[in-house]
Amino acid sequence: MIAICCALIDAANHWVRDWIGALELQVEAELGLTSAQYHSLLSIYFLPNLVMPLVAGIATQKIGAATVQLVAATVSALGSAIFIAGAFRSPVSTPCLFAGRLLLGLAYEPIDAVWMPVLEPFFRSGGWFFVAAVINASQRAGSVLAFLLSPLLFARSGLRAAMLTPAIASITATVPAAVAVVLVRRAATLKQTATHGVSEGPLAEDPLAEDPLAEDPPAPAEDPPDADAASSGAGDHSDANGDANGDANGDANGDPNGDPNGDPNGDPN
Repeated sequence: MIAICCALIDAANHWVRDWIGALELQVEAELGLTSAQYHSLLSIYFLPNLVMPLVAGIATQKIGAATVQLVAATVSALGSAIFIAGAFRSPVSTPCLFAGRLLLGLAYEPIDAVWMPVLEPFFRSGGWFFVAAVINASQRAGSVLAFLLSPLLFARSGLRAAMLTPAIASITATVPAAVAVVLVRRAATLKQTATHGVSEGPLAEDPLAEDPLAEDPPAPAEDPPDADAASSGAGDHSDANGDANGDANGDANGDPNGDPNGDPNGDPN
């Protein structure tokens, strides 16, 4: 959807740029311009393009590509409105013609280039060359409309219709430009929400929480008996055997020669 918005904006941008070149003689005749004035209208349109790419690039880094596109489309719409107001006056207002074309020139190069940073984040995984081809085709389509449709409009309805139609296209291009801003911001919000949802959100999984469906982990293997404890146990066992053997031997080897002066009434045993 954002790519379609950019394509419409670029088509209108090229149509409003080129229509005046398709009707040079008609513009000079009906607007009362000299050849020098006509070519000055062309020159003042392209003069800002010497610096506007740099300005648009800096602005894109500051406020975002979609916002720059909307601002440029708004400036283009304003330039079209001023040009038409000057051309429809009687007598024709030459200052309005020049002011309108100057504003159109200020917007031309930003619109023509800013679609790339607008769309690039959405096509990093693929499809970028196809989208670039579509946008370039839309720009060529705007030029085709200028050189094909504008003379037909002039032949059928006169110069005013031929001037007014691309101006309307330029003015209405602010609508897809505004839609692009909304869509870009919504996409950024959804991405941020998804990121926080995974890491911090209330539905995020606690990596330390126990999974009730998970199998119990295997019991840890018992440590082998300590060598010191084993040797100590063996020593204790040896002491016990020693005590037992000592007592038994002591009893068995008692004094066979008892006391001869013992109690005669003693136990005969």
